[in-house]
Formats: sequence, C-alpha cells, structure tokens
Amino acid sequence: MVSSPLSNTPFDQTNYRPEQVSWFSSHLIDTMPVGVCVCDMDGFVVAYNKQAVTLWGQAPPVAGPERAKYCGSKNICRLDGALLRREEFPVVDVLADGQPKRDLQFLIEQPSGARVTAVANINPILDAHETQIGAVVCFQDISFKLRYEQQQLELTRSLQHGAKLAAITHMSAEWAHDFNNLLHGVRWELDLIRRRLVRTGDTGSCQHVDLALQEIAKGKPFVQRLLTLARESSSDHALCPVDSTLVSLADLMQHVLGPTIRLTLDLKAPDAAVQMNRSVFEDVLMNLCLCTRDTMPNGGEVVMTSYLDGTPRETSPDSSTPYLVLSVRDTGRGMSHEQVQRALDPSSLTKQACDSSILGFAMAKRFTTLSGGTFDLHSQSGVGTNVTMFLPMDDALAPRQSIDHGPAVVSEQPRPITSLNKCLRILLVEDDRTIQQELADMLRMGGHEVFAFASGEDAVDLLRTEQPLDLVISDHALPGSLQGSDVLDIATNRRLGLKTLLITGLPPHHSTRKRYPVLIKPFTFEELEQAILTT
Repeated sequence: MVSSPLSNTPFDQTNYRPEQVSWFSSHLIDTMPVGVCVCDMDGFVVAYNKQAVTLWGQAPPVAGPERAKYCGSKNICRLDGALLRREEFPVVDVLADGQPKRDLQFLIEQPSGARVTAVANINPILDAHETQIGAVVCFQDISFKLRYEQQQLELTRSLQHGAKLAAITHMSAEWAHDFNNLLHGVRWELDLIRRRLVRTGDTGSCQHVDLALQEIAKGKPFVQRLLTLARESSSDHALCPVDSTLVSLADLMQHVLGPTIRLTLDLKAPDAAVQMNRSVFEDVLMNLCLCTRDTMPNGGEVVMTSYLDGTPRETSPDSSTPYLVLSVRDTGRGMSHEQVQRALDPSSLTKQACDSSILGFAMAKRFTTLSGGTFDLHSQSGVGTNVTMFLPMDDALAPRQSIDHGPAVVSEQPRPITSLNKCLRILLVEDDRTIQQELADMLRMGGHEVFAFASGEDAVDLLRTEQPLDLVISDHALPGSLQGSDVLDIATNRRLGLKTLLITGLPPHHSTRKRYPVLIKPFTFEELEQAILTT
C-alpha cells in the first residue's frame, strides 16, 4: 500500500505489535483484486494500492505540489466519453455530505490514451469520534464483464434471428406445398376440359387450353425451387441419436432459456436413433426453447423427455411403426385454444409480425410431419404447454414389439394390375376436396370403382370391413393422427397382396422412408396411369 511506512516490516505471528498489524492490513489491501484509493478531507490522494496503479496506468505522488486530487488517473470520463471536471468527481459529494455512493460506472483514461470501464463504491472514513476524516474509493475493471454481456446478447440475438430464418425457410415448403396443390387442381380441371373438347372436336378451344397448360407447367420448376430451398437432400439425412444430441445441446439450450428457467433432461432412449437431418433437428430444439422462454418471463422449468413406444397413438393401434417419442413441457403461462390454432397455422405467418412462438411450433410440426411422424401440441392458460413429437424409427433401430393388426384379409381374387382397361377397386385418401374430386372423377372415367375419403381414420374404417380392394392411393399429409404412410402400413398388414401408391408434393425420402411407390405432384392423368401400371 503506497504511503505505508511499514511496507517492509516482516510480520511476526508470535508478537502482535501495532505496527505489524498495520503492515499486515496494508499487505492485504495491496493483494486485493480491486483498486483502493484514500482521500483526505481536502480531496488529496493519500494512499492507494497496486491494483489502483494498474487501472490508472500510473503511480501518482502522494506528497508535494504535484500530488493527485480526488483520483490518481489522468482523467475520468462518463460512459459516453465526456470528460468529467475534477469538481464533478463523485468523491467530492461524499466528502461534502458523508453519504456513500454505490455502483458508479465510469471510464478511466490512462496516460497512454487507453480507457478502462470501471465500477466504483465510495464510502466516508470516520475516526473514533465518528468524525469524517476522508473517503475511500474501491473500484474494479468491468470491461471484460461488459464485453462478455455484449457477446452473450449478440449470441442470443443471433440465435433468435437464425432460428426465425430457419423456421421461415422451412415454412416456405408449407406454402410451396399448398401452391403445388393449387397448380395440381387447376391442371387437372384443364385436362378434363381438354378431354371433353377433344371428344367434341373443338380443336380451337383445345389450343387455348394447351396454352394454359403450358403456363401452368412453367410454375412447376418454381415450386420445386421453393421446396428445394426448404428441404435437405437425402445425403443430409443420417441416423441421429436423439438422447446424445439433447445432451450435447444442453448448455446452449440453457443459455437460450436464460438463468431464471431450469432445463431438465429426462432421457430414456439412450441407444435409439432416428433417420433425420441433425442440423434441422437442432434448429427445431432451439426454436422450441425460444417458444417456452417467451411464455415464462418470470422463470420456470422446461422438461425434455424421450422414450420408446411402439403404439404411441390411441387412434392408430394398427400401425406397426416403432416410434421415439420426444416431449417438451414447460411451466409457462400457456396458451388458449385460439392461440394454439394460430401457432400451428402456417398462413398466420403472412398475416402478422413473425412471432417466435408461431414460427417455433409451426417449424416443429412441419419437421415431425416431414419425418413421417405425428405432432401434438397441448396447452392450457396458466398451466403450461406440452409439445410431443412421435418420430418414426426403422425397425432395425428399435425393439420389436408384438402389435395386433387384426385378422389379415386376403382380397377376393386379387387382380394383377397390368392394364387400366380392367376395372379396379380403389381406396382413395386425399384431404383436399378439390383434388379428391378430380382424382376420383378421372379414375371413374377410366372405369374404376373408387371409395374416396378425406382422412386416414375414415379409410382405416373401410379397411376393417370385408370390402374387396385392389389398390390404395393416399396423399401423404393428412389431417388427424394418421399420415398417408400410416394408412398404407395398415392396409398392407390387413390386406395381403394389396397394391399401394403414395401421392405427395414432398420428396420421397421425407415422406415414405422408401417403403412405397411415390408419385410427385403435380402429375398428369397419363403419369397416374403409368404409376398404377407399375405398382
């Protein structure tokens, strides 16, 4: 401690002389990681420690005409960089009124021109008679702390921005899919009109229809580019161990949630892996963390649970697909039924500002659907929200479970599909009413008997009857708990020899896991005929 006359006196523990106690106290102050500066009642600096010299960038004199007043640094500045006059130093007020000052932030300007951000606490010094005889300033460099906080803020903003961009990118596939259905419906209607015109011999009108079909054909590459933007190539998909992925992301997810929200991992599927794009899965998890954080401004808990389940959905006991179930539950304020519907409606993204909760839940739903799984969102105002993703696994990656599919029904004299000149009994599952009607009309015009349904559950009800069938054609994305691949699973298990065809606007590696023949929308009636012939 500068100005201590006993700084070189050794401390003898067996003989506590007052001067040794003074030396010991001075030595302790010198080793403190904070700067200490003592001023007398006139404001002159009478003592300071080594850390103060480090922060000031100099060792000012404590005696003589050049001795420092109020502070030992070259200058003190406000945080905005404005210089403080000596009489504006906070220690002046403490010397005047005897009231301490707490958590004062300022810039210390060193002789080299460098500036150090510091925080100071100033207390009056009283003698044995409670008379103020000076003030002590304790100050600390917080530059690193401020840089760290800024970096964390920038990281959080980057994560939020990146998560929103990722969600928007993936939601673009939802919009492209809907637009694809629109093109498909218009194309089929024009095709039907053209066929009738050909039968009537109206070649002039046929030319106009052909021009319209050519314009529609130009939209197909545009839709494909949008889908390509939002989906990953098959090379991006690999076996992803879900539990170990969650463990590796735990620190980052906790950072996104913040210090007031506790993250708990309850992982019960350590050896299970799912075929997926890991980077997209990580984006989904980050988005869900943002969603849950936004519902818990006062803190709470997020619990992520994983387990294996062969029959996760009560509405689909016939599905033989093993599932890895991942749930994300929070103790936030929850959502009303209307808010849940809005969060899962992709079209709401075009009607209002991008809300991270809307993007997060919609992205998680889309990821689960593209993985061939099922997504559930349950929330109650004042209670919390629970997200559950049922992710399908390849049979080789999950324990085999005995599942009763009911008695297998052999179709009455199954007919080999070798020509569309023969009448086929076709089960058609398509939730878009316009496309369903167009497909059914086209197939009936070809002489086939068609049983058309808008949901997987209704189609399964027919499969449980004795109605003979030759072919099941199903769209992939269906409302309810059953997807198109689930319907085909049930159909092939219950009806031996039954042919199947999956129609979708999505790439095959996302929707079918390479189990069934696929026809990509939009397609012509000729392409549909060819697909049926080759099943």
